[in-house]
Amino acid sequence: MKKYRVSTKVVFSLTVLIVFIVLAIFAEVIAPYRPTGTADRSSGIFEKPSASHFLGTTYIGRDVFSQVVFGTRVSLLIGLATAFLSTLIGTVMGLLAGFFGGRVETLVMRTVDFFYAIPSRAFIIILVIALGNSVLALILAMSAMFWRSPTRVVRAETMILKKNDYVEAARAIGVGHFNIVVRHIFPNLVPMVLVYFAITLGYAMIAEATISFLGFGAVNSLSWGKMLNLAFQTGGLSRGAWWWIVPPGLCIALFVNSIFNLSTWLGGMLKVQRMSTI
Repeated sequence: MKKYRVSTKVVFSLTVLIVFIVLAIFAEVIAPYRPTGTADRSSGIFEKPSASHFLGTTYIGRDVFSQVVFGTRVSLLIGLATAFLSTLIGTVMGLLAGFFGGRVETLVMRTVDFFYAIPSRAFIIILVIALGNSVLALILAMSAMFWRSPTRVVRAETMILKKNDYVEAARAIGVGHFNIVVRHIFPNLVPMVLVYFAITLGYAMIAEATISFLGFGAVNSLSWGKMLNLAFQTGGLSRGAWWWIVPPGLCIALFVNSIFNLSTWLGGMLKVQRMSTI
């Protein structure tokens, strides 16, 4: 059996991901100050990084490091929830289209084509505004667009799997559609679904950051994208407050790059394992 080597890039990406997860879970313990609310009276506005404020302060003296830590929780929550919901919808719709074919497939795929014809960012922004600019609104709006790719891929793979001998044998002895899908087809889709979950997570993080930066994110929640939006709106760039702009931007870049690296590695590893069983 051929082994798939783990590169330094993969180890680094996994380490970055673990660090962000730890920050999100233990935000209250790690952050030295409150991210929002009344400003710290002992802190100056646009204060440069110091021993008391690792990443400086904002335009009203709030600690940037604390905002980055708590922003990790919000960004990851939105990204993970969007990836889970859109992958779940895409998997179910793809299974239905690929397994039953006919009118079911036509309906599902024409719906996918319709959503592909809609400008993604504009649709998400409009839907977020309509739903009330909340974290839930962001999750639902992005999930409404990101289910398309998993649907296509799952449908194509299901069409191949349903022609296998063990599926035909199950049909011949009278096994129902539901049991065939759950016991014989879906387990073989899990590796691919996991890869698309990771890919969708990366795209969801980018979309959330973009929408929040444009000012259409969750009103009462602080994410990395919202931090960038506040920094630009309040003159952080013109005041040269790089310590307020660079950290959230770097976090977005590191997380998304790590996710894509891990999804590529996972896809390659699963491909090697699959080929070794043929």
